[in-house]
Amino acid sequence: RALGALPGVTDVEAAPLTASLLLRHAGAQEALLASAMAAGLLRMTDRAPPTAMPEAPRLEHLLPAAGAVLSTGLALYQLARREALPPALTLALYAIELGRKAMGQAPLTEDGPDEA
Repeated sequence: RALGALPGVTDVEAAPLTASLLLRHAGAQEALLASAMAAGLLRMTDRAPPTAMPEAPRLEHLLPAAGAVLSTGLALYQLARREALPPALTLALYAIELGRKAMGQAPLTEDGPDEA
């Protein structure tokens, strides 16, 4: 109500869901701010800009991570069936390689022929 009574303000609309106010006014924004500050309704402070949001995981990291989880589960399933070699061991190695890729680490093995 107090903001609506300021000179030049034509309408005030409250949005409780976002905890915001929309002021429609005629005139310069600086004059409105000065009036609101003089009336003790607003206070201006120097603040650091908000920090950037962390980057969302990208698909190129999620797919290897999902593969690592799936391979680990399959390796445990093979172990439970007492088929440790080669299925469980192979799946466990796939899980390790995919996990390293998901974390941006270099693979443990190189692709390509061994050099003598």
